[in-house]
Amino acid sequence: MNDSGDQVEKQDADDSNTQVSSHDSQDADAETWTALELSPFQEAMFASTLLMTQFFAQARLGQTLSILKVISASFQITNPGELSWLIAGYSLTIGSCILLSRRLGDYFGHKPLFIAGLVCLYGGLTPVGVIGGATISALFAEFVWWPWSYWLMGCITAAVALCGYFAVPSSQSHYESLQPRPSLRDILWATDVPAGALGIAALVFFNLAWNQAVVVGWATPYIPVFLVLGILFAIALFYIEINVSPSPLIPFSILTGDVAFVLACVAAAWGGFGAYVYYFWTTMLMVVETPPLLASAWFSPPIPVGLGTAVLTGYLVARVHPAMLMVRAEACVLAACLLLATFPPGQTYWAQLFPSLIFAPLGLDMSFPAANLVMSNAMGKEHQGMAMSLVNTIVNYSISLSLGIAGTIEQQVTKTKPEGPATDSDFY
Repeated sequence: MNDSGDQVEKQDADDSNTQVSSHDSQDADAETWTALELSPFQEAMFASTLLMTQFFAQARLGQTLSILKVISASFQITNPGELSWLIAGYSLTIGSCILLSRRLGDYFGHKPLFIAGLVCLYGGLTPVGVIGGATISALFAEFVWWPWSYWLMGCITAAVALCGYFAVPSSQSHYESLQPRPSLRDILWATDVPAGALGIAALVFFNLAWNQAVVVGWATPYIPVFLVLGILFAIALFYIEINVSPSPLIPFSILTGDVAFVLACVAAAWGGFGAYVYYFWTTMLMVVETPPLLASAWFSPPIPVGLGTAVLTGYLVARVHPAMLMVRAEACVLAACLLLATFPPGQTYWAQLFPSLIFAPLGLDMSFPAANLVMSNAMGKEHQGMAMSLVNTIVNYSISLSLGIAGTIEQQVTKTKPEGPATDSDFY
């Protein structure tokens, strides 16, 4: 009886996978047909709506960075670790949910989940969003009241979502094509929600341990508990994806050593950027005591550099090996971090801060497309969407995790400093 039951379950899984494969083919045809039917105005609205999603995703990060000092004064926050949570928590939420969101989009339709395209311009809008959000917050903090920047951004985001309802073309989802309608159990396994929940729990607990340790210290009993829970959830995720799930979110069998190395490079580059951007703003606002609006103006070079790099990288990927692009990207991020780390208070902005703002977007906008290209070449066509989602997960999660690691290092370094007024050498 058990063998018979196993055969039935296996047959169901095969049928489900067949349905997914046939649906992918149907979706490809449907999406091509829809694109051909769009008028130039509809295409412009569609592209603009998707680009705005990237702008707002990064603007919400920038609008917090530029007013960290104002927020800390408003809530009487004196622990730097609590301020870093304002940035780490945002990136943690994005990074933890990307893979599961992609699967839900595959199953229920992409329009409800608002996926984005146009890779070159999409990447170029990242620095625009960061600086745009920072400038908006700085203006409200200086002339009105800082919470208004978040309320305004919420209203604009709602307007863009409404625009997306009309601008983003619809296509039949896999769920709508199924007859009869699947049961809740079938839906959960088809979307791999159990593994998604375990993955989110693993990422959240592991990250929570590192970032909260900066606030309360590693000696606090619940910090090691969170760390162990994160590891245990990750082990459970691996077990379910390899042995149980009929349609895993991450097919670990195709994650070769080369793929793992590329993901590690992406994590290093974007993790370094996470620490860089946080300490750039804290240095400007807390150490140099630059007004938020002026600091936003100082942070503007990534706009032209990021847009130019996005176009340049599209030219280079066809002529330079992706591995060399990745090496150059890592070197640029390293240079940006070193320039900021050795910046002494009182030095002119143009000596080290300005060059660091040139290197940072160069590194980021080269590493992201290079990683996507390597991942796409390493995996089959059917896994390329998952590959890009995995890169996006690593990008956002590494930004969040790096703040916890950097905060721990900062604590260990500063606790050995003698009490008294800081000197220039204390900032190296």
